[in-house]
Amino acid sequence: MRKNQGVLAGLLVLLLLLPFVGRSGPPPSDEEDLLPALLEGACADYDVVVIGGEPEGVAAAVAAARAGQHTLLLVAEPALGGLFTFGMLNFLDLSFTPEGALANTGIFTEFYRQVGASDAFDVEQAKQVFAAMVADEPLLTLKLERTFLASIPDQSGNRVLAVVVQSDEGEEVYLTPILIDATADADVAAASGVAYNLMREDYGDYGAGMAVTLVLPFTNVDWEKLQAEASSGRWGYANSHSGAAWGFGRVATAYVPQNEGVRMRGLNMGRQADGTVLINALQIFGVDPLDPTSRQAGIDLGKAEAEHVLAWFRENMGGFEQAELGEFPTSLYVRESRHIIGEYTLTVHDVLENRIFPDAIAFGSYPIDVQASSPVELGFVVGKPKLYSIPLRCLIPAQHENMLVVGKAASYSSLAAGSARVVPIGMSTGQAAGVAASVALREGIDLTSMAEAEYYQMVQAELKQQGVRFFSTNYGSIYPQQVDTPGLKRMIELGLLAGGYGNAFSLNTTLRERDFVGIAATGIQRILPKASSPVVGEEEVTDEDLGQHMIALQEERARIKAIASRVYAAGFNKRTLEYARLQELLAMLFTELERPDLIDWLDVKINEPVGRPTRGQVYTLMAEVFDRLQE
Repeated sequence: MRKNQGVLAGLLVLLLLLPFVGRSGPPPSDEEDLLPALLEGACADYDVVVIGGEPEGVAAAVAAARAGQHTLLLVAEPALGGLFTFGMLNFLDLSFTPEGALANTGIFTEFYRQVGASDAFDVEQAKQVFAAMVADEPLLTLKLERTFLASIPDQSGNRVLAVVVQSDEGEEVYLTPILIDATADADVAAASGVAYNLMREDYGDYGAGMAVTLVLPFTNVDWEKLQAEASSGRWGYANSHSGAAWGFGRVATAYVPQNEGVRMRGLNMGRQADGTVLINALQIFGVDPLDPTSRQAGIDLGKAEAEHVLAWFRENMGGFEQAELGEFPTSLYVRESRHIIGEYTLTVHDVLENRIFPDAIAFGSYPIDVQASSPVELGFVVGKPKLYSIPLRCLIPAQHENMLVVGKAASYSSLAAGSARVVPIGMSTGQAAGVAASVALREGIDLTSMAEAEYYQMVQAELKQQGVRFFSTNYGSIYPQQVDTPGLKRMIELGLLAGGYGNAFSLNTTLRERDFVGIAATGIQRILPKASSPVVGEEEVTDEDLGQHMIALQEERARIKAIASRVYAAGFNKRTLEYARLQELLAMLFTELERPDLIDWLDVKINEPVGRPTRGQVYTLMAEVFDRLQE
């Protein structure tokens, strides 16, 4: 977990803003005098301030305005739509109830219907729809091309008093009775001191994050011929209609990348009104989503690879014989970066157990789709929920009184975000945030009070008035009800197992040695060493202390990785795992880890090493192994 030094940074920025807010004379002698002076010239015209032009930000601002609040929407780009318009991601990842109804209603449904009620839409039309939705709200003010610079916290650090943005005319300061962070990466929350996990570090997969994508634009595509190609079966499962085509899984293995750090996956194609075909398929690895330079390098790499993709498509894919590259998007499709720590964190088990929370404000059923993080691995689908809910508490940063965070950076575990990250669900969270902001203002409460039924029920009632449909049916857990299910769940929360779209966990079958050593080798790297520092949180922490700790931590991780590689190599074969071999491989692991006590425990645990354990029995054993290693 990371805690951005946003409060201190904000106060430093305040010193630079003194001339702007009209203060004259010598600076105040202490911090208590500084804040009122700096805020004296700030704009106080708005009840709710939303930062971010993503679809989630549009939903939040529109909802707050419809709820009667004077709302300001600050957007860095020259138009609305974010990922949909500047990233040109025009293929919708929809959630449905088991009965076939859309799970995301309200403002998302309004958008969905206006762009054609299909799984693909025209980017330019989407931009116009967003603009019209905002323009139709008399209480909503839109200010484009405003770059967020800093937030101004109160003395406690638990409330944001104002935000500072940069426009062509200079710096602007706005008071924030309620602030909604709708940036793609929770930039405002991070700058305000909100704690967060970065990518997959919450379950020990440090430095790894899902691949980013540059959507590829192609003109002069013969769509009818492409549809015939989809139905031919050449590329595995594929389907299409007049505006979209998807599947083509065999492209992932047939296409050989020309540049390092990229790979093709199956194709999601959306057709534009002018005939341009936008394809979400090119995975780009090694991009730091929080570094603008790294993101630009990812765009450049994607454009370079696109030339080779075009040549390959012309030769191999029906309908692309005369294709050309069109106008590229100006931003990447970034699937994950920060995951803030909220009043509640949605877990992978919440999703797969189809949990309906008392303070539910949004719903989803999209598969837990975890894209690959490097060219040498494949992505995986952890499982497919039937219908789960997102509690309002996931949108409220822990102990923060007047901020909400919406979209993929809300308080989800990284695995739960594999489902909850998609934009339709994000737009539902945006609408809920706008309504929650209004309720908090009307009732005169801090957002931390929203856990009380009196208040979240008000939010739910007003969302219903705004056209949001609520679902109360609990569809039960997708997990099998067996004695080994707790072990299975432990493996899943460490990102070690996946059931796919069919939730096939096969607890009663056997597994291969290579599968077992994969679990063991990867698992020890995720639980050892512990990432928390004994000095973090103490009052006296020097840069030298932290530096030495990080060096020691990296050295220990390197040692564990080397051990994992040796264990993996020792069992890398397709033989069915037997108890005797299981005991032998674990004994090797415990010896390498210098844990002779666990060898003695293992001899008691497996005292008659004959036969073949089931997957469930192995998962249960490994759950206990990991717990003992962490003691």
